[in-house]
Amino acid sequence: MRSHYSFNEMRDALQRCGLNRGDTVLCHSNVGFFGRPKEGGTAEIIVQTILGAFQEVLGPDGTIIVPTFTYSFCKGEEFDPENSSSKMGLFAEMLRRHPLARRSEDPIFSVAALGARSQELTENAPQECFGKNCFWERLLNADGVICFMNLDLNYCNFNHYVERCLNVPYRYDKLFTGYITKNGIKKKSSAIHFCRDLSNPGTLQSVELLTETAVREGALRSCPVGRGQLVCIRAAEIYCLTEQGFKSNPWFMTVSAKAAKPPILITAPDVKQFNISLQPDASMEEMIEALWPLPRDIVSDGYDAALSVLSGQVPMIIHEYATGT
Repeated sequence: MRSHYSFNEMRDALQRCGLNRGDTVLCHSNVGFFGRPKEGGTAEIIVQTILGAFQEVLGPDGTIIVPTFTYSFCKGEEFDPENSSSKMGLFAEMLRRHPLARRSEDPIFSVAALGARSQELTENAPQECFGKNCFWERLLNADGVICFMNLDLNYCNFNHYVERCLNVPYRYDKLFTGYITKNGIKKKSSAIHFCRDLSNPGTLQSVELLTETAVREGALRSCPVGRGQLVCIRAAEIYCLTEQGFKSNPWFMTVSAKAAKPPILITAPDVKQFNISLQPDASMEEMIEALWPLPRDIVSDGYDAALSVLSGQVPMIIHEYATGT
């Protein structure tokens, strides 16, 4: 049976894409598109050929990570970090099952890591999927590389971390709750996802401008392998290029070409009576704690006060209409 690539060809392509010994690499993959490796065509041989090539290039001080997203809490399902299957393809699922792999306990965007930095990248996942000390921040601090196997930057969830840091106007924090089962013990938990506004089709992700900029700047490196190709870029380069694009157009990472309009903020006249004090960029927990005691009738000063306070935390437009309109 015809083969399309070999272990050596995969190893050489990874090196030409800029991977070095000791690197930390996150892989988004569609390994079947490479074709059949010379070493054999079973799922186990395909994964071992590719994983082995990564390990030889990265060496004992390197780390390979795969997304093992389950979206469990978004779908109302329980999450078991030991047993919940990844929804991210063959390579990710088989690496998750590797006896030496470590998996984070994020019930929406978990990752599995194998190598020298696997523990520090996956332990103690925070409540906010894209917040402080999340996996994506750790990947950036480790000068991580993001490698796409037969995929493009549309599959890069690191983008959402950058959007969270830049406080883009088309995404917002949303709280999801559910149960995490660990060692047979089920415990209620929660996760905060930085969601896009589904009611606005203009918020759909588009990486066309980012890709063009990355290619022009020489940040995106690619190499053919078999029937497909590898594409690599450092997380820091994505962050820098996205930040630059966002300065000229806050909708840089969306299909919308419309420039973002500054939110119209109003101050309810009776807000001061409630003594609400929140720092800019307060966490979800701080906002809940501050706003929970307010009167929550639809027509009330507390409702106006809550909207006014929230408008200082996230971009929003508050419309006021006279009674009876």
